[in-house]
Amino acid sequence: ENLHGVVTFNFTVEGGKLANIEVAGGAENLYIKAEDLATYVNAIVSTQDISVDAISGATTDCQAVTSALTAAFAD
Repeated sequence: ENLHGVVTFNFTVEGGKLANIEVAGGAENLYIKAEDLATYVNAIVSTQDISVDAISGATTDCQAVTSALTAAFAD
């Protein structure tokens, strides 16, 4: 959940590595531009690290992605 409402993400893992991140629901609650979100999630996938820099002006939306990812893989 971010400041604007609930957003649901799907995470795809292939070969033990994160392969894809996509918005599964609540996209209307994101204020980040689609191309900026793509840049951000591609950076996470390519580095396999959630500590990539957030997109300027979309910090809360970027935090929603990393929070969901952290929660999904907390087990």
